[in-house]
Amino acid sequence: MSWLAWSITILFLGAIGASLPVRETTARLVGVLTCLAGSTAGVFGAFETLLNRIHSSRLEVWSAPFASLNLGLDSLTALLLVPGLLAGGVASLRAIRPRPGEFAANHHREYWLYSNILLAAFVLALAARNAVLFLLAGEVVFLAAFLLLLGGGGRKNYPLSWRQLKIWQLACLIQFSAFAILGREAEVANFSLLHPGALATPVFFLALAAFLAATGLFPFPSGASGRQDAPWTFNAVWPGVLGGLPLYGLLRTLDILGNGVPPPFFWGAGLVGVGLVSIFRALWQRSRADDLARHIVHATAEGWGLVAVALGLGLLDLASDRPASFPTLHFVAAYLAYAGVVTGGGGLFLLAGGLHSLGGSRRLDNLGGLGVSRPGGECLAVLAGLGTPCLPTLPGFAALVLLFATLPEGNPVLVLSVLAVGLGALVSFALSLTRHRRIFRGKPGATLPHPEVVALPGEVLPPLLLILAAPALAVSLPWSAPVIQSALAGLVRLWRGERGIRGVLPSEVSGNLYPVLAGVTAATTLLIVFWMLGRLLRKPASFPKRKGKLRHSGGKPPRKGNK
Repeated sequence: MSWLAWSITILFLGAIGASLPVRETTARLVGVLTCLAGSTAGVFGAFETLLNRIHSSRLEVWSAPFASLNLGLDSLTALLLVPGLLAGGVASLRAIRPRPGEFAANHHREYWLYSNILLAAFVLALAARNAVLFLLAGEVVFLAAFLLLLGGGGRKNYPLSWRQLKIWQLACLIQFSAFAILGREAEVANFSLLHPGALATPVFFLALAAFLAATGLFPFPSGASGRQDAPWTFNAVWPGVLGGLPLYGLLRTLDILGNGVPPPFFWGAGLVGVGLVSIFRALWQRSRADDLARHIVHATAEGWGLVAVALGLGLLDLASDRPASFPTLHFVAAYLAYAGVVTGGGGLFLLAGGLHSLGGSRRLDNLGGLGVSRPGGECLAVLAGLGTPCLPTLPGFAALVLLFATLPEGNPVLVLSVLAVGLGALVSFALSLTRHRRIFRGKPGATLPHPEVVALPGEVLPPLLLILAAPALAVSLPWSAPVIQSALAGLVRLWRGERGIRGVLPSEVSGNLYPVLAGVTAATTLLIVFWMLGRLLRKPASFPKRKGKLRHSGGKPPRKGNK
């Protein structure tokens, strides 16, 4: 718990120090170092909790009926802290040398003030053990995100910023309504004293609506048209912080609702249905997207849909008579999908920013000839195209295999649904490559000249850290799954009323699942690495210079008038 307190303190002091009237380089150095130090302290405290099997540790500084400063660190908080702080810390490395015109370059003090407060409030919200304190910290998170989004995009982001603020406020209001119902008979709004009574179902659907609204899943608007216009660095932090907070609200609500009574069947069925619809809608939109940012936004929406499917299957297991290890493993699959959205999606957004800088355009049709003239740009395009969470090298693939291995026998609907998700991901990826094959072959597109991105390590190294974290998590599943399983076992114990959880996997499943899963992911990762090295060592082809002026990348050539 002390590491978490240090994380909040360092991030808050860094926000104040970076906003002081000092030199630009000093403010940037203070902001980067405190962001990295605070994120590292939080991640270290989370790993300490998980590895030592600490179920809960509390810090009650001030107790009051409403917004009491009641903090705690348990396994659920630790699991969600690691991906969010990892994405936030790595994204800060990208802002060390911002491009001219970016918010971090023009307003460095404001950028680091909002960025560090965003992460500090995120840690405080996950550590809060009081409903009002959780909502207040969440409001600070959304307000800091609004200011980052508003300042990073200039005047063109005014409509996007205000629209997103209204969506986030709606999610906060819905979650507040759920906690208000839970604490209607409690004198203190601490999580440990909240009780649903006879209104468990309305509370569950309120928390689910807050999660769906904040992440843009069905039936709420996807938000792709807004997120595609957000700054690349902000988009890298968006899933881990602004998506992890409503996910934590849903899981914490499930934790409060658990009283040894199995949940109704339609809770899990509704979650599975919403997740499947969101996945297939994202797959269809992704295969037709011609904008690089929109392409990755739909991929992250697919990952959130996989999270909903895994949570729904876990609730279905709790409503049935299956062994307690199955719902726990479905929650493990949900966590792997969430980690894939954060690490894979965050890294892909940062890489796409480098590709945008290289080609001068976000439209995939305007990035033609990269495979011949700029091999480094082709590698970025391939990595950005690997945004489908269910493809190998990402934890979403491990989550999909885990779901398929633990599905109930004799239920063809669920088996065919999960199988269709995997096939749909492959088809969507193939259609995307076929639709935009001009990136790899063909004549150079009408893009502005930019330096080769390989010569700019600051553009590539930070996102590669997140990209490499995704397959590392999938490969380490044989060692990480028992830790995640024991961390989430408390949630299942509450539902079942059991004191212990049986084996991590049934013997008939665990025999070949882990070796095959790790082997496929490792082999695919090595193939991609060797292919990238071969492309980067290849000498770019030279093309004759075009006559006349180069036109800007998003515009159409002017029509010549008839003489």
